[in-house]
Amino acid sequence: MLSALKNYIFRSPSLKTGTSLSASILTGIFSNTFVNEITLSGRVDWSLFYQSMSFYFIVLCVAVTLLFHKWMHGFETEIQKFTDTEYCKAYALSRLLPEQIERSRQKIKDGDTGEFQAAMEEIQKVIK
Repeated sequence: MLSALKNYIFRSPSLKTGTSLSASILTGIFSNTFVNEITLSGRVDWSLFYQSMSFYFIVLCVAVTLLFHKWMHGFETEIQKFTDTEYCKAYALSRLLPEQIERSRQKIKDGDTGEFQAAMEEIQKVIK
């Protein structure tokens, strides 16, 4: 479920932008609230930071932003791999070749050896 949601968000430019923008705006709002909460008589009292709920919301927003960008980097790195021709060939072979071998094996078991040559030609096309 989480994986499907991540893929949905990462494939949508508006959702990626909206998520980053929302996290930035929330962090700014909580930062302003935090400063207001720890300011007494016009002076910032840092000893009050741990009592402020907005401090913990800032930490939460930063953690969510960090995770979001980490996952987005991983997603985009996986996509970037497909620009490499050798990777594409290896990926296609890993996905298509086992299926083709199984179909050929089934044809031979069924006694359809005349089709075996055509199946071998198909495999050769995939490998090229």
